[in-house]
Amino acid sequence: MDWKRGFFAMLVLCIILGSACIVLYENNTSLLQRQTSSITRDSTPRIGIVVALPSEALPIFAEFSTERQLVAYGFNFSLGQIAGKQIVIVVCGIGEESASAAVLAMDVLFDIQWAVNIGTAGAHSPNLEVGDVLVGAHIISAGSRRYSSLTQWSLLGDGIFFPNGTQERFQYLNSTPSLLALAAAASRQVTLPPTPSNLTGNGIAHEPAILLNATIASSDFWTANSTLIQQLRLRFDT
Repeated sequence: MDWKRGFFAMLVLCIILGSACIVLYENNTSLLQRQTSSITRDSTPRIGIVVALPSEALPIFAEFSTERQLVAYGFNFSLGQIAGKQIVIVVCGIGEESASAAVLAMDVLFDIQWAVNIGTAGAHSPNLEVGDVLVGAHIISAGSRRYSSLTQWSLLGDGIFFPNGTQERFQYLNSTPSLLALAAAASRQVTLPPTPSNLTGNGIAHEPAILLNATIASSDFWTANSTLIQQLRLRFDT
C-alpha cells in the first residue's frame, strides 16, 4: 500500500508542476509579445530631448503637443511636435548612466537626427548667475577619478576599449558642430526672461547671458568640494 500512496503523491506533484509550467509559459509568451510590439523601430526622423527631472521638463512640455507615448527599456517616451518638428522626449532621472541609457534606448527605438540633453547645474565659474544658459561644446566626466590615496586623486579621460584590448583615451566629449551652429543662430533670436530677484541670492534681478562654447563637467556626485571645483576650473576651464 505504501508504494501506491507514493505513486499517487508523485502523480499529483507532476500534475501540479506541469500546470505551473503551462501558466508560466503562457505568461512569458504574453510578456514577450508585448515587449516585441513595444520595441518596433520608428523610422520617422526625430529630434531627441533627454531631461533628468520632471520639473526641468515642464517648460519643454509646455511647448510640446503630445501625440502618443511609448514605454520601452524602462523609459517612458513622449512623441509629438514642437514648432512643427517631430520630437521625442524622455525624462530619464539624474545621473550620467541614466542619460546614457536613455539616449541609447532612444537611438534604438527611433531615427534620431540630434540628441539634446537639457537640465540645470551648479556653476563652477563665479561669473555665472542663476538663469544663465550654457551650450556645452565640450563635456568632461568629473566623476572619472582615480585615487592614489584617500585625499590624492587624478581625473581619468574617457575612452574607448577595442576588441584587441587596446584603449584610446580622449579628454573631452565634443558636441555635434551642426547642433552648436544651430544653437548660435537661435541665440541671436531669443530673449531670455530676467531671473527674479528672489532667485539670484543677492536680491537683484539678473539679465541672463548665453554662453555658446561652454565646457561642462558632468558627474554623478555633487561637486560641492571647493578644492575639486578649483582644480576642475584650472585644468579644464569648466
